[in-house]
Amino acid sequence: MRHLILDRLNDLRAQSPQAPFIQTADHSFSRQAFWDESRCVGARLRQACDNSEQHTIAIHEFEPRYFFVYLVGIWMAGYRVLPLNIRMPAATIARCIEKTGCNIAIGSQSSRPPGVDCEYLPLDAIEPDSTTGLPDLPADDAMIMLTSGSTGEPKAIPLTSRQLLDNALATQQVVGLEPADKLLITMPPCFITGIAHFMSCVVSGACLLSVTGFNFGEQLIRLIREHGVTAFGGSPTNIRRLLAAAPDTGHLGKLGICISSGDHLAADEQQMFLDRYTRTRLIYMYGLSEVGGRFCVNDLRTSGKIGSPGRPIAGMSLVARSPDGRDLPAGESGEITISGPMLMAGYLQEDGGIDVDSVVNGFATGDLGHVDEDGYLYIIGRTNDVLKIGGEKVSIPHVENAIRQNLDCADCTVAVIDDPNLGKVLIGLVVPDPGESRIDIVALMKQLRIVLPPNALPARILEVEAVPRTGSGKVARQEASALALGLLKQK
Repeated sequence: MRHLILDRLNDLRAQSPQAPFIQTADHSFSRQAFWDESRCVGARLRQACDNSEQHTIAIHEFEPRYFFVYLVGIWMAGYRVLPLNIRMPAATIARCIEKTGCNIAIGSQSSRPPGVDCEYLPLDAIEPDSTTGLPDLPADDAMIMLTSGSTGEPKAIPLTSRQLLDNALATQQVVGLEPADKLLITMPPCFITGIAHFMSCVVSGACLLSVTGFNFGEQLIRLIREHGVTAFGGSPTNIRRLLAAAPDTGHLGKLGICISSGDHLAADEQQMFLDRYTRTRLIYMYGLSEVGGRFCVNDLRTSGKIGSPGRPIAGMSLVARSPDGRDLPAGESGEITISGPMLMAGYLQEDGGIDVDSVVNGFATGDLGHVDEDGYLYIIGRTNDVLKIGGEKVSIPHVENAIRQNLDCADCTVAVIDDPNLGKVLIGLVVPDPGESRIDIVALMKQLRIVLPPNALPARILEVEAVPRTGSGKVARQEASALALGLLKQK
């Protein structure tokens, strides 16, 4: 069986070998150059590995200049990929390597990184190679994707080349990238969001500009303008900072497509973007590692469904399900459960087996929401983001939105901590705007008392330097709670 992604890349290379394909802060690959360097990585791996075995090879790499070459090079060698988030603690990296059966890791770092408790092959210097053939690779051996681990230890998801490619093709039906487009991303490439954006360029022929680091507000606008960026894929935090930094459409240069994914973007923020940047489409997405990328995609300017991440991509379906397992009608909220051919076969277990029970009746996502009469999804929050305080339900995203609407701040979240007397307690964590010395917490609490019921009011509002987030932009809930507890103990 041919590797479908490699065949697609090979077709792109043959059609226009010198067209730009991958750009980073300090490097640029044409389609041909990217193909050749990836092929060299594949040849090095075939030399280093026992080809009688099916290897899982981890990528321990932050720089996109290397990451995407390693990704394709591993496929060219006939092996499957384990992308690692190098910002995870060393102990977590070691656990992920162990439970996925990974036996080799590669990266540009010259010495073995902490937590990489397997053979490590540094690929900082890649020798030219004359290999031209492509190996056969079973479709079920393309990748083991790790969940973001925002609420616990990452889970391992086997994904096929067919799943990754079909997901990108279905997403492309809505996004409509063209070969002349340049797509900017600023998140680490190891997350499913970064890989999905790469796959979008594979199926569309667009050029991917991947620049990691703290690129918000004016810095982001500068990147867009200086590089002639026509599409941007970011998190809701990126969108909020664009809104704060660019007061009119003239600041966004040639940007025709803006994609928001990874976390919740409030409906009023979506509307503000559409009203302000009339020449830019805003595409709101709901994605899952368990489906190889995107699940719902909504071109907000076309659909008019503000607040919704859209309908499921072609071939996929969803229902809102009650706690007792009933499929709920339109408008009634429950846990979002998904099904379809792009859904994983189940989580990978430590013994190498697959937990099929997790998908036998569809996959329960842990997200709460409802579907309207037109099939558009509306998400309320996570199942563990809705809790009872004072006998009544409180939505953490609702409290976060209330803080944002009543305070100009760079970022915020709401942490949940346990109190021996009160039970669950909400603590607001707020990052001041650049240049602002202090936040008027008394004035903020006065406003929140007007818009929130008493049981939803944060017990404290604390200033922090940054909100703990995963590389894909989601709030790291456990880290946020630990941060809140630590600050309260200091006071």
